[in-house]
Amino acid sequence: MLCAVQDPSATSSITENEVKSYLRSVMAGYKVPREVLFFEEEEMPLTLSSKVQVADLRELAIMRLLSGDVDKEWRAHLEQIKD
Repeated sequence: MLCAVQDPSATSSITENEVKSYLRSVMAGYKVPREVLFFEEEEMPLTLSSKVQVADLRELAIMRLLSGDVDKEWRAHLEQIKD
């Protein structure tokens, strides 16, 4: 899974498919993330020193994925990680 924040000053937004397509062109296929999630900058959990709080971001990403339409196998895996 890849979690990203789009540049607010960008003239156009990038899609999940564009990100995956680019990553397929520069890395091995098995390394390309299954899911690409975009977050607003304000949604990113940060420490006081402005570093991403990975555990909180992981939980936020899992909850977002579970609230959407994911296949049964992937949902079961996410449920295990969540607990």
